[in-house]
Amino acid sequence: MVHGTKQVQQSVEYANKAGGSLEKITASVTNMLGMNSQVADAASRHAQVSTNVNNSMRDISNAVTEAADNVKQISTSSHEVAEMAGRLQELVGHFKY
Repeated sequence: MVHGTKQVQQSVEYANKAGGSLEKITASVTNMLGMNSQVADAASRHAQVSTNVNNSMRDISNAVTEAADNVKQISTSSHEVAEMAGRLQELVGHFKY
């Protein structure tokens, strides 16, 4: 009987230790879930920032393309004005003589 009582006491001790270990495991898993949630939130914010950066870069690219087109138009117009000025100078030169 004494031997059986000792075995029961040992079983209770093992069960208590196992229960304590399970509580620690549960706490660790809960902590990991919290960290996973923080990582997911950070990844979501990072994705939003990346999207904003991509949109800004696209807008900048469009603005640069538009500016380049405007420079080409200005250059073409400047050459046309220079040609007209040359022709006008020729015409005015005819009236002087």
